[in-house]
Amino acid sequence: MSGNLWSIPLQTTNFNIVVAFLGGFISIFGLVSYLLKENYYLSEALISLLAGVAFGPHGADFIRPRDYAECAEFPESCDFDLNAITLNFSRLVLGVQLVLAGVQLPSKYLVREWKSLSLLLGPGMTCMWLATSLLVWALAGQPPFLHALAIGACVTPTDPVLSAVIVKGKFADHNIPQDLQYLITAESGANDGLGYPFLFLALYLIKFTGAAA
Repeated sequence: MSGNLWSIPLQTTNFNIVVAFLGGFISIFGLVSYLLKENYYLSEALISLLAGVAFGPHGADFIRPRDYAECAEFPESCDFDLNAITLNFSRLVLGVQLVLAGVQLPSKYLVREWKSLSLLLGPGMTCMWLATSLLVWALAGQPPFLHALAIGACVTPTDPVLSAVIVKGKFADHNIPQDLQYLITAESGANDGLGYPFLFLALYLIKFTGAAA
């Protein structure tokens, strides 16, 4: 039986390629991440983006999203399937980062710093939403302002993946107080869910007042 094991050909399926690539990338990046982050100030997000471009369909073509969506067999649903794969994978990455953000905070941090967080998540997010919506409205050819409000609600919450770049590493340790690091981490983890009220408010206004309002 053991002799027949090696007679089974190694299938280079998309699943095997993705698993091998992810495992290899994580292993190699783990070996050099400290050097890249501490000496060259390169973030994990930027390095992962460059690796995705290099090994994606426009590079080495190891990662083939169109094959995962079976675009050759079902071309009519290709775009829908690609968007669904991208959306769900992004949600997975965001969920993992939110868990990491919560783990990094000290014990009972939310109880002790509820005033600071309430200020950032209440008036702070509201001002950011309105300011972002005004920028979208002004720079995107002045679309209907309600549409700008919906887009602004999507980009207002701080991305916990990118905020981690600010609060971790040698540069952050030397230039950002630890209390501020914790506050940014907590705010970036809490505001993703709190962005929904702004989005739903804009969508309901669009629905009940008309798209051209």
